[in-house]
Amino acid sequence: MEQEYTLGIDLGTGSVKCILRSLDGTQRYHAHGSYRTYSSHPGWMEQDPRDWIIVVRKTLDELYDTNGLDRKNTRAIGICGAAHIGVLLDKKDAPCLNAILWNDCRTIKETNLLRKEYLSFIEQETLNQPGCSWTLPHLLWLREHHREEYQQAVSFLTSKDYLVFLLTGVRVMDHSSATSTLLYNPRKQTWSDTLCEISRLRPEVFPEVVDSCTIIGTTSAHMPFDLPVGIPVIAGALDSICEFRAVATTDSPTPVLRLGTAGGVVRVEPRSEPVRGIFVYPFPRGGYLRQAATTSCGQSLEWIRRVLAGTGEKEVISFDDVDCLAGEVSPGSDGLFFHPYLQGERAPYERPSLKGSFTGLTVHHDTRHLIRAVLEGTAFSLRDAWLVDAKAQNGRTQVIRGLGGAIRSHVWMSIMTNVLARPIQIARFADSCDGVACFASESINVPVTLPSENSPFEKNLIVPDNETASFYDLCYSRYRRIADSLVQLF
Repeated sequence: MEQEYTLGIDLGTGSVKCILRSLDGTQRYHAHGSYRTYSSHPGWMEQDPRDWIIVVRKTLDELYDTNGLDRKNTRAIGICGAAHIGVLLDKKDAPCLNAILWNDCRTIKETNLLRKEYLSFIEQETLNQPGCSWTLPHLLWLREHHREEYQQAVSFLTSKDYLVFLLTGVRVMDHSSATSTLLYNPRKQTWSDTLCEISRLRPEVFPEVVDSCTIIGTTSAHMPFDLPVGIPVIAGALDSICEFRAVATTDSPTPVLRLGTAGGVVRVEPRSEPVRGIFVYPFPRGGYLRQAATTSCGQSLEWIRRVLAGTGEKEVISFDDVDCLAGEVSPGSDGLFFHPYLQGERAPYERPSLKGSFTGLTVHHDTRHLIRAVLEGTAFSLRDAWLVDAKAQNGRTQVIRGLGGAIRSHVWMSIMTNVLARPIQIARFADSCDGVACFASESINVPVTLPSENSPFEKNLIVPDNETASFYDLCYSRYRRIADSLVQLF
């Protein structure tokens, strides 16, 4: 009997990742593809949703064809995606405009307006605070600068839910994605009349909101992808929700360290209140995911890899070379500091106007120092995020679980564990694709199992060195003093 699979799709910030996960959890097949991000002005980051369709189609073809797998053996599909990316559709179901990404910084004016006039109300209504990452400020900017296209919108979805719509023809959001728009009350599980009115989108534009594991329909004959018709599709969730599902349980006190394009410290609590610097999203089947997030984690490394390799967008220094070069430099990068504010910063500053910097450069420094300083600077920024959420480091646990692209670099993870002064368990076989595929399995009543030989944590514990951790304490104090100066400067 042939294996059957659930398909997980992660529509991420810069690429789509797909996984086929066998129902018994013993086999996984991966594929990924990248799409273009447009930046016509400094701080602007947007994408054309039509590009997503092209790349998802190619990636699915690669996933099935390269591995010789029959598409008819796909039992269910789950989709996750980056938060806050809104898509407006016209009466022909075509995108009205490019989608503004969460790391876009153009909405400082709109964010300040919301903070000035509605801060307390938004906190109580949404459990979050206005910031340039959120969809509501994006909508206010689009309404002001693209009035005609904005008025043509008859549907409003997030990026992940747009992909769900393409597969099924059904317009829905899950609770976490709706919360990420800053237009939704997660406790009452309803769109906020006041905030929706501020956006000036018509009430009928907003879709039904359902639980993440709800089967909202099946793949239709009109979808732009080569998949069999009739496969159940679930509503899915945000990528951070699905990553947490892949590595922890809702009753686990262990925080999760997210190391993707952005970074963050994530955990789940039964209840939640708004706290400055922390993003709050409802977690499927109860509780709230709390994330103290940074803006440029993996993005900083991708930037320095590309800059040092040449001008070509696809020319980068490999991860092996990163480890080799950075490993030749002692901790502290001989006095060189990097602050990873390439797109402003979220926790702990919430300052989209912040700019990144190297501080302490001398003629002694070379490529190796620049790379190591980037690795250390991103680790320091994650320590900032760690300290924002006091409950995350209140002594309940000494171990953090880490996942994301950064785990490929042994040197980077060694720096992380010493900067945070806590052991890190590396989840090498777990990601958002795997988490949403688990949700899809559960939606069709297939229990999710994880065989011990494929355990994402087995033999992957990195322990800090006391002497190095103490030295990084001193470096971090200096990093913060420089950061305070940058806040004043920008």
